[in-house]
Amino acid sequence: MGPSYFTVRKQTKLHDLLNYIPIDPELADYQSIYLIRKSVAARQKEMLDESLNRLERSVFTTPARSDGEANIRAKEAELVMQFVEKARKVQPLGKVVVADKGVIANIQLEQGDQIVIPNKTDLIQVGGEVLMPQAVVYNADANLDDYVAWAGGFTERANDKRIAIVHANGLCRI
Repeated sequence: MGPSYFTVRKQTKLHDLLNYIPIDPELADYQSIYLIRKSVAARQKEMLDESLNRLERSVFTTPARSDGEANIRAKEAELVMQFVEKARKVQPLGKVVVADKGVIANIQLEQGDQIVIPNKTDLIQVGGEVLMPQAVVYNADANLDDYVAWAGGFTERANDKRIAIVHANGLCRI
């Protein structure tokens, strides 16, 4: 199904609205529901900017013990500033994870909230520090090592002790 638009009263909770949304269980991954919320996106942007400010301060306030180190720090600062400039252009989505292990939180809705019910998919996206990031068809008999192998294995830079699994609702598990 496509997008639907609803007008609700103040104090409406998520479960109240979900009762009115027609959902085809064959197509929709109802357990992976999430919200897009403007107030959360704004706060995420503030937190990102605060982190970038701290990064800038750390680059410019770290003392150098020699002229050679000062030259290296100047080049490092230039690279960091280029990164910061790009990072400041990022606009966070404002994703709010409301479902975990089949339980959907009954949170109060805010004006402008977008409720997203993802489509079901048989694909597993394998990305990050693997040789060939790609989508692989879900296999009930496969484990994490199988999916990594099907993507060519880890790169040399990979930290194979810290693997993030990101679920359709945005929940991340290490």
